[in-house]
Amino acid sequence: MDLINNTIEFFKYAPVSFIAVNIILFILGRSLLVFVTYKAVKGKELGEYGGYVGAVALFGVVGYVVFALMTRPAKSSKSRLLLIALWVAVLSVVANCLVFSLGTFPNTKTAQLTEYYGFNSQVGIYEKENGEKIRYNNDGGAFTLNNMDGYYCRGKNGERYKYDELISNPYNVDEAYIKPLIDSKGFALGINDSRLLYIHLGNDLMVYADSDGALYYSPENCYYDEQGKLLFNSETLNKVDYHSAIGYLKKTNINYRFAEFNEKGICVFYDKLGKEYNAVDIMNGGCVPYYDREGKVYKYECDEEGDGVYVSKAKTIKSAVIDKDGFITEMTDDMSLYIPNGFLADTPIQLYYDGEGNIYYEAYDCAWNKNGELMLDSNISKITIEQIMEDEKKSGEIYETTVTDNQ
Repeated sequence: MDLINNTIEFFKYAPVSFIAVNIILFILGRSLLVFVTYKAVKGKELGEYGGYVGAVALFGVVGYVVFALMTRPAKSSKSRLLLIALWVAVLSVVANCLVFSLGTFPNTKTAQLTEYYGFNSQVGIYEKENGEKIRYNNDGGAFTLNNMDGYYCRGKNGERYKYDELISNPYNVDEAYIKPLIDSKGFALGINDSRLLYIHLGNDLMVYADSDGALYYSPENCYYDEQGKLLFNSETLNKVDYHSAIGYLKKTNINYRFAEFNEKGICVFYDKLGKEYNAVDIMNGGCVPYYDREGKVYKYECDEEGDGVYVSKAKTIKSAVIDKDGFITEMTDDMSLYIPNGFLADTPIQLYYDGEGNIYYEAYDCAWNKNGELMLDSNISKITIEQIMEDEKKSGEIYETTVTDNQ
């Protein structure tokens, strides 16, 4: 694995001239080894040469050594040309290794540090009079590539976050995963990631929002000027605010298509009674409760077998649907499954109907507004019992059905 990683680093960080020479030497050495092997096989009259030549083409020097040892008893006429070609191939391999080593260290080391500490950014990197690049923190302190081990970002209460801490993955503190982030004023903080909305802005760019509508940013995208003012290395981050960030979330996460903004401008969901639930809670395992016509409250949970069930204080429903008025009800034997030709985010639409003309919906397709009114995607809400009956007759599922229109 080290060889693979070193090879990747070489082609990622080494100067172009080193990469070009390395490729030329590799092709030259490997081609000459294949040529020598081919001629040797012919000279030793070994018959089929494809396997030998293929092994050398694939494994290079190692393949040739194995070939030479395996076919040593079979003598072939010595050729000055083949001997020269073999020596040139060996020297090419040695030179290839030398160029690889020189191209990897120290050039790639400096390039790695440049990338790791963000000195390759087009924003927030300045130069001294001598041309040396510097990076500022939010205290206005200047750091060069060679002293970035002393770089820190200050928090609101004066705490200092080292660079390595800022770019680390969420770390566990008292059974809570703390994510290092930068707030909109440029202060560093560690925040419980279960209290955040993860919002993907495209091109691997993320922004985070808390339950109060505050935005936070990944330290990798944050820089500062000489006054300690926060800068972003992405124009998207310069333009995005809480409302537009939620717009991204609603476009990229189908579970948030029905999320709304309350009077305070915070992203929320509502239940059948119009009660409000913060979107952060929903993203992190929360669930909008369901109500039946008798007023019982059901929560979606997983049973011991891992199956989803709907649980109230008095009853557990294994298979439930939502009726046209937005109430939860248990599925019965007289309900029939209907799958139209339409699709929603590559997931087939699936609903149910009974002999009395009632339509029922899957719970995950349903949401409610602040007035407690049922909301469905248009391609679901427009389906009528008449359409269902017509489609089912065409498909041969039913031939004679009397439907009582009670809609």
